[in-house]
Amino acid sequence: MARAPRLVASALALALAGCHTGAGKTEPMDHPTLEIIARLAWSADVPHTLVEVPPRGDLALPAAAPVPALPTIRLGLDGAIGVVNLRDGGVPAPAQLAWTTIVDGGAPAWHHAPSPWPPASAGPVDVWIDRGGALVLLETAPGARGAATRLAVVEPTGAARVTELTDGPFVRLVADGAGQLFAVRHGAAPALVPVDLATGARGAARALTPGSRLALAANRGAALTPAALADDGTARVAAPPALGQALVFMVGADADDRYYSVVDGSLAEVSFDGRLRHQVALAAVPGLLTTGSRLAAPTAWQVDAAGRVVMARGDATGFELVRLTLPR
Repeated sequence: MARAPRLVASALALALAGCHTGAGKTEPMDHPTLEIIARLAWSADVPHTLVEVPPRGDLALPAAAPVPALPTIRLGLDGAIGVVNLRDGGVPAPAQLAWTTIVDGGAPAWHHAPSPWPPASAGPVDVWIDRGGALVLLETAPGARGAATRLAVVEPTGAARVTELTDGPFVRLVADGAGQLFAVRHGAAPALVPVDLATGARGAARALTPGSRLALAANRGAALTPAALADDGTARVAAPPALGQALVFMVGADADDRYYSVVDGSLAEVSFDGRLRHQVALAAVPGLLTTGSRLAAPTAWQVDAAGRVVMARGDATGFELVRLTLPR
C-alpha cells in the first residue's frame, strides 16, 4: 500500500475585497474567508498528471496549457470530504482505485481496490463514500450518454458488488443524515430511489417535482437534509430577476434554503425564493487564483450544509482542498 501523503491543515483566512450584497452595496467590514483545509502531495495514490483544459475567462485563468489533473471530491452532510483518484481533464479511469475521507484536522487513510468496471467503460457518473469507508460508483456503459447502467459498491477490503440498473437513467448519488443512500433518477419520471448497499435492491421511488426544493437538494446538495426531505414540492426555487442564469450554473445548495452559482466570474449566494444575498467576484479573492496553480472547474465544486464552497486546487507539488465562506 502506498504511503499516505502528508496533510497540512491551515487556519489561513484571507480577506476579500469587492463583496456585494443583493442590494449592490459593498460590505468592507464583513469579508468572506478562504481556508486551506488540506494539502496532499502527489503520490502513487493520486499521481501528478498534466492535461490541457480550455481557458476560462470567467475565472481569469490563463490560455490552455498543461495543468495538473485534479481528483474527484465529494462532501457528506457531516462536512467530511471524500477524495477519489478519478481525475478530470480527460484522464482515463484508473485500473486501480484509491480513495479516502478527510475531516478537518485528520490525516487521510487511503483505501485501494481494482476498478470494478471493464476497460471499455466510460467510467462513473457519480461517486459516494459511505460512513463505513465503502466507495459507491454510478457507472456508464459506452454510448450510454451519461445514463448510469450499473451500481458498484467497493469495500475498503477490495471486495466489490455490482448491481445492474434497469429502472434508470440514474445520474447522481446522495444520502440523508442517517446515511441512507439514494440514486437520483432523471428522464420521464424523475425520482429519488433508496438503495440498499448490501444487496443493491432499490426501494420505493419518491417522485421529484422539477424546480422544487427537494429536487434542488437531490441534484446539487451535498446531502439530503430533513428540511429538504419534508418538502411537499409545492414551492419552486427561483432565480433573481437580475441573475436569471443562477439556476443554470448552480454549483450546490446548503441546509438553510440557499443555493450557490457561478455566473460571469462571480459566486452568487441566492435564497430559494430568488433573493440575491451576496455576489463575490472570484478574481478578487486574494489567494484563490494563484500563479502556477489550477482551480477545479465550478461544475466540480461542492457546497456543504453550512454554505461553505469547497473545491480542489493543484500545482506542481500537490493538490489542496480549499473552502470559501461567504459572510453571514
